[in-house]
Amino acid sequence: EHCSSLQSIHIPNSVLGIGWNAFTGCTSLKSIHIPNSVLEIVWDAFSGCTSLKSVNMSYGIKYIGEGAFAFCHNLTSITIPNSVLEIDEDAFCSCTNLTTIRILATTPPTITDLGIDENTVIYVPKKSVELYKNNKDWQIYKERIKPM
Repeated sequence: EHCSSLQSIHIPNSVLGIGWNAFTGCTSLKSIHIPNSVLEIVWDAFSGCTSLKSVNMSYGIKYIGEGAFAFCHNLTSITIPNSVLEIDEDAFCSCTNLTTIRILATTPPTITDLGIDENTVIYVPKKSVELYKNNKDWQIYKERIKPM
């Protein structure tokens, strides 16, 4: 938490989860590699990592917690692996430059409000576009869901 000189993270395969506030406020952090051993990224894990530009999430993550990537102002795009089953409230709140979210899951993950800007486009598998648009959780993003 608040490691102002930390610029990149390569999390080892032995890690199962990224805990609450684990990297909050690491303002120089630019890139993260999250291996397939990680099952969850919990509350505010990377919140306030204002220099973060690259997040590489491997298959295996099932849960992205509330505010997990909130206030990551330099994050422009993110790809959510098809293993993710739930994305909690405001996971991407105040990510002011986030223009693209790619979700690889053919079945829509459970969500509340992603906290995304009105200019963010959500790309999903082509065969799943209508499934996402008609899912009650995803209704508020209906106009922004596009095929990959």
